[in-house]
Amino acid sequence: MKKVKISSANNWLRYSLGYILDFYKICVSPYINSECSYVETCSSFSKRMILEKGVIIGLFLTFLRLISCTLNPLTFYLKKIRKNKTFLLTFPVISILFVSCMSFSYEGGWSNIVYSESDDSYLVTTSKGKLHKFKLSDGFPNVEWTYPEESKNTSYSDPIIFEKSVISSTFSCRGNSCEGEIFQLDLQSGDLQWEINTNTKISSKIAIKDNVLAYATLKKQTEVSNNKEAEIHFIELSDNTYEFLGKITLEGEIYTGLYLFDEKFVISTLDGWVYILDANISLSEEITLENITIDSRKFPYSINSPIAYSNNRLFFSDVSGTFYSADVSNLSSSISSDIGNWMVSSPIFEGTKIYIFTVNGDFLILDSENLELLQSFSTEKIIVGSPTITSYDKNEYILIPTEKKGIEVISNKELDFAESQGSYPTDKKIYSSPLVNKNNLLIHTQDGKILFFRLKSRDLFYCLDLNERKICD
Repeated sequence: MKKVKISSANNWLRYSLGYILDFYKICVSPYINSECSYVETCSSFSKRMILEKGVIIGLFLTFLRLISCTLNPLTFYLKKIRKNKTFLLTFPVISILFVSCMSFSYEGGWSNIVYSESDDSYLVTTSKGKLHKFKLSDGFPNVEWTYPEESKNTSYSDPIIFEKSVISSTFSCRGNSCEGEIFQLDLQSGDLQWEINTNTKISSKIAIKDNVLAYATLKKQTEVSNNKEAEIHFIELSDNTYEFLGKITLEGEIYTGLYLFDEKFVISTLDGWVYILDANISLSEEITLENITIDSRKFPYSINSPIAYSNNRLFFSDVSGTFYSADVSNLSSSISSDIGNWMVSSPIFEGTKIYIFTVNGDFLILDSENLELLQSFSTEKIIVGSPTITSYDKNEYILIPTEKKGIEVISNKELDFAESQGSYPTDKKIYSSPLVNKNNLLIHTQDGKILFFRLKSRDLFYCLDLNERKICD
């Protein structure tokens, strides 16, 4: 009698949870921006496991699924901080942050402004998933064209100018379903020349070697596994069209995309892998793992920073706060240095020194040969976009984009090195690198605005709202 009651209660709870999950799947999940690497959604998986295995085992398996989807980077970070005395205090906060990000909204707005010298114009892809071409005519900014006119996508990609065209990518996620698009437009008219649609998000950076374009997507999985895979696609560009050359599958999810250095495609993953692919692609046969030269190495932790290149070496950091230098011809030849925090911006190479900027506002100077820490400073601001160096009036400055405090200006002169020289003020979020052009400073904000500052006086003389295609209110 007791067993029957327990079984009945268990069945009641089992089917009740099933109905709740149905409601979530139909009424909630489609309106939450997220990405899942599995073909079967988490809600469908959870419902199936509860019905097949029972409530306790079903919920436990659901928990494992969510862990495998979301919290791998967290485990890497915890391995580093667990020896710290503050671990017990920080663990609950970190856990909440990561769990709350399981269905985060992709904001985009990371695209750098690209200058087209051929017609003195600028290109940028906004957080709304639109590629805009604009220019200054008689000192007045105007948008020449926008693609597409309507979009529900977002983007983290920098546009690439290729011959007389421009190439960019966007993606959108609705619930567990993501779609990506990579496209080529006529540079002058903005007319669409071709587009490729995918059933997953396209990783941020794309790369072109000669007339071969490479881009990365996350491969969908059919079962729960910690081993995610990326697909690298290769297409040949010709006469305003394209032809598929093939694809390869690599271990790990790609976050920052692909880079082209010294005739090599360089890729990093959230599993800690670094791959180097020969970019001299043969067009006479389909591209496979068997006929493309690959060098690879797995590093201890998830690699989340951009990859930089200087003097035949690669430079990058991971989620543990370790900064690496590795020989591009021999990945086993590497050195590292503890920089104490995450880094999502690109370093600056200044002679024999490397300038490092972490997300918590630290400015570190390392020796480029041995990565020895030479100096450290703190901006006390969040740094996401990549800083740049500019000079005028016989002085040199480092321009540091901060998330909500504008562009911080510090001296790059020996006499007053790293001392604050003021700022280009704005309270808008900045995730991109500022562009210096023709005595002006252009800033792409996360909400799709272009701010035009006078480089020397730091006066804001125009704000162009790309979303509205007009001067800001």
